[in-house]
Amino acid sequence: MRISTILEELRAARDRADAGHGRRAVLDRMADMITELERQAGADETPERTREKLACLLQHVESAHDALGSRMFHVAFALNVIGEGMARANLLHKSVIEFIQVGLYFFGLEQIERRWSSRASVYSGIHADHLGDFLGRCALKELLCGARVRIDEGRVFCLTYAYLNSMRKAYWKHCRASEDALDVAITSEMVSGEQAEAIPAPEASDPSDRVALMLEIFDKKLTSRQRWIYLAKNRSTLFEERGPTQGIDGDLLALLLGEGGSPGADLGWAEIARRLRVNEKTAKREYLRALHVLLKESSEAIFGGARIPSNYVRRILEQIRGIVYEKDLRIRSATGRGMRTLVDKWEVALRFVLNHERVVA
Repeated sequence: MRISTILEELRAARDRADAGHGRRAVLDRMADMITELERQAGADETPERTREKLACLLQHVESAHDALGSRMFHVAFALNVIGEGMARANLLHKSVIEFIQVGLYFFGLEQIERRWSSRASVYSGIHADHLGDFLGRCALKELLCGARVRIDEGRVFCLTYAYLNSMRKAYWKHCRASEDALDVAITSEMVSGEQAEAIPAPEASDPSDRVALMLEIFDKKLTSRQRWIYLAKNRSTLFEERGPTQGIDGDLLALLLGEGGSPGADLGWAEIARRLRVNEKTAKREYLRALHVLLKESSEAIFGGARIPSNYVRRILEQIRGIVYEKDLRIRSATGRGMRTLVDKWEVALRFVLNHERVVA
């Protein structure tokens, strides 16, 4: 009788959810799961041991509903209740796994947008692939074993936390292994025997070619104001213990040092705006335009006008271009963090381009 009451409340919560919303799909699948579990728990053809496990899981759902009330029909609570019930009953059931798959899918998308919006495109791809591995039979058995240990020790087991933690690990594993936006090339050390002889090692990029290319773009493609702002924001890189980077226009460097301040310190936006007699938004916009030109022109020079082979580089170019042409220059809303995050991404993209193949200046 208590299960029938829970089902009534569950379906009412489902009907109140927005049509097409992930929560509605999750609650709909949860109602189907509980209905199926209750049917099999009372069926004569169900083995006695399985009926005991089903009864244990349903009893846990009733207890959770008594403690949580309508909160149990939120996606995160529903997943954690069923996850803990699985562990307590030591039950791997098709309908339960299907519910968890749907629930974690929508929960994962929501959390990616909330927690890692600046890396949502990467996380979303990993989420789609990782969910299948997470719900594999061996992986679930290991998960339930660890969950029972936590429960026996009096600690809380949260299925949602376990999934987010595993997805975060999968993300960093992907980053360490990814060849997108990293200077990774196939060499003879990666193969052996006849394969090593059949695959010639690629010709290494000449650093002087890359420097010459970037200096040419810097000198001919950027405006004087863009060059000034770029150097002002990168003085700490240009002036290291070894002295100024060779090849940079000495007049521009002298101009940057003309009004005092440590040569190794980047100028702030307020200082740049004051020296150029513009507002900070204009200075930032010109800086982003300089970054876009440097990345775009270097990509065209290296890839010969062909499609850039890196989705990451194309995405960064589009992101910078979109921000530059926004009236309000909403950097934080577009990147999830701010200017520093966007510049870090740009540096990774430029590194990929310049290390992709030999550059002929």
